[in-house]
Amino acid sequence: MSAFIEGITLIIILMSVALYDAFMMKTTLKRIAEDLSHDGRFTNKFSYSGEYFQLVIGEFLFYSTLPAHVNAYYESLTLIATLLLTGIGLLLNLKMLRKKSYVARITLPVFLGTLPIIFKTIVNNLL
Repeated sequence: MSAFIEGITLIIILMSVALYDAFMMKTTLKRIAEDLSHDGRFTNKFSYSGEYFQLVIGEFLFYSTLPAHVNAYYESLTLIATLLLTGIGLLLNLKMLRKKSYVARITLPVFLGTLPIIFKTIVNNLL
Protein backbone atom coordinates (compact mmCIF):
# COMPACT_ATOMS: atom_id res chain seq x y z
CA MET A 1 0.00 0.00 0.00
CA SER A 2 2.93 2.35 0.63
CA ALA A 3 4.09 2.12 -3.00
CA PHE A 4 0.54 2.91 -4.10
CA ILE A 5 0.35 6.10 -2.01
CA GLU A 6 3.85 7.20 -3.00
CA GLY A 7 3.10 6.51 -6.67
CA ILE A 8 -0.10 8.55 -6.56
CA THR A 9 1.68 11.37 -4.72
CA LEU A 10 4.47 11.47 -7.30
CA ILE A 11 1.96 11.48 -10.17
CA ILE A 12 0.02 14.37 -8.61
CA ILE A 13 3.18 16.40 -8.04
CA LEU A 14 4.53 15.81 -11.56
CA MET A 15 1.18 16.48 -13.22
CA SER A 16 0.84 19.72 -11.22
CA VAL A 17 4.27 20.87 -12.37
CA ALA A 18 3.46 19.93 -15.97
CA LEU A 19 0.13 21.80 -15.90
CA TYR A 20 1.85 24.81 -14.35
CA ASP A 21 4.48 24.70 -17.11
CA ALA A 22 1.78 24.53 -19.80
CA PHE A 23 -0.15 27.38 -18.13
CA MET A 24 2.98 29.55 -18.02
CA MET A 25 3.51 29.09 -21.75
CA LYS A 26 -0.07 30.14 -22.55
CA THR A 27 -0.14 33.32 -20.48
CA THR A 28 1.66 36.62 -20.32
CA LEU A 29 3.86 35.17 -17.61
CA LYS A 30 5.77 33.58 -20.49
CA ARG A 31 7.33 36.94 -21.22
CA ILE A 32 8.58 37.23 -17.65
CA ALA A 33 10.21 33.80 -17.89
CA GLU A 34 11.78 34.70 -21.24
CA ASP A 35 13.08 38.01 -19.87
CA LEU A 36 14.65 36.21 -16.91
CA SER A 37 16.25 33.64 -19.19
CA HIS A 38 17.66 36.30 -21.52
CA ASP A 39 19.04 38.26 -18.57
CA GLY A 40 21.33 35.34 -17.76
CA ARG A 41 21.99 36.18 -14.13
CA PHE A 42 19.10 34.08 -12.81
CA THR A 43 19.14 31.07 -15.14
CA ASN A 44 22.87 30.50 -15.26
CA LYS A 45 22.72 29.25 -11.69
CA PHE A 46 19.87 26.84 -12.33
CA SER A 47 20.33 25.73 -15.92
CA TYR A 48 22.54 24.18 -18.56
CA SER A 49 22.66 25.96 -21.90
CA GLY A 50 23.79 24.19 -25.02
CA GLU A 51 24.07 25.57 -28.52
CA TYR A 52 20.47 24.73 -29.45
CA PHE A 53 18.64 24.19 -26.15
CA GLN A 54 18.51 25.04 -22.48
CA LEU A 55 17.71 22.70 -19.61
CA VAL A 56 16.59 24.25 -16.34
CA ILE A 57 16.35 22.74 -12.88
CA GLY A 58 12.80 21.44 -13.45
CA GLU A 59 13.96 19.11 -16.19
CA PHE A 60 16.82 17.81 -14.08
CA LEU A 61 14.42 17.11 -11.21
CA PHE A 62 11.86 15.39 -13.42
CA TYR A 63 14.31 13.34 -15.46
CA SER A 64 15.94 12.02 -12.28
CA THR A 65 12.92 11.64 -9.98
CA LEU A 66 10.53 9.68 -12.18
CA PRO A 67 12.93 6.92 -13.33
CA ALA A 68 14.39 6.60 -9.82
CA HIS A 69 10.91 6.15 -8.35
CA VAL A 70 9.90 3.63 -11.00
CA ASN A 71 13.15 1.73 -10.53
CA ALA A 72 12.61 1.58 -6.76
CA TYR A 73 8.95 0.54 -6.69
CA TYR A 74 8.15 -1.20 -9.99
CA GLU A 75 9.63 -3.93 -12.14
CA SER A 76 12.03 -3.41 -15.03
CA LEU A 77 9.34 -3.55 -17.73
CA THR A 78 7.61 -0.52 -16.20
CA LEU A 79 10.96 1.28 -16.01
CA ILE A 80 11.67 0.56 -19.68
CA ALA A 81 8.19 1.77 -20.67
CA THR A 82 8.65 4.93 -18.58
CA LEU A 83 12.03 5.72 -20.15
CA LEU A 84 10.72 4.98 -23.65
CA LEU A 85 7.62 7.15 -23.28
CA THR A 86 9.61 9.97 -21.68
CA GLY A 87 12.00 9.84 -24.63
CA ILE A 88 9.08 9.97 -27.06
CA GLY A 89 7.81 13.03 -25.18
CA LEU A 90 11.22 14.67 -25.56
CA LEU A 91 11.27 13.93 -29.30
CA LEU A 92 7.77 15.38 -29.70
CA ASN A 93 8.92 18.51 -27.83
CA LEU A 94 11.88 18.87 -30.19
CA LYS A 95 9.57 18.45 -33.17
CA MET A 96 7.24 21.17 -31.84
CA LEU A 97 10.24 23.38 -31.11
CA ARG A 98 11.02 23.49 -34.83
CA LYS A 99 7.65 25.16 -35.44
CA LYS A 100 7.61 27.43 -32.38
CA SER A 101 10.31 29.42 -30.68
CA TYR A 102 9.40 28.22 -27.18
CA VAL A 103 7.40 25.24 -25.89
CA ALA A 104 6.39 23.94 -22.48
CA ARG A 105 9.32 21.62 -21.93
CA ILE A 106 8.17 19.01 -19.46
CA THR A 107 4.44 18.73 -20.16
CA LEU A 108 4.57 15.96 -22.79
CA PRO A 109 7.36 13.95 -21.16
CA VAL A 110 5.52 14.08 -17.81
CA PHE A 111 2.19 13.00 -19.24
CA LEU A 112 3.70 10.22 -21.32
CA GLY A 113 6.28 9.17 -18.72
CA THR A 114 3.71 8.73 -15.97
CA LEU A 115 1.37 6.58 -18.10
CA PRO A 116 3.08 3.29 -17.13
CA ILE A 117 2.79 4.15 -13.42
CA ILE A 118 -0.86 5.10 -13.80
CA PHE A 119 -1.58 1.92 -15.74
CA LYS A 120 0.33 -0.25 -13.26
CA THR A 121 -1.40 1.40 -10.28
CA ILE A 122 -4.83 0.82 -11.80
CA VAL A 123 -4.06 -2.79 -12.68
CA ASN A 124 -2.45 -3.70 -9.33
CA ASN A 125 -4.58 -1.83 -6.82
CA LEU A 126 -7.91 -0.85 -8.26
CA LEU A 127 -8.96 -3.83 -10.40
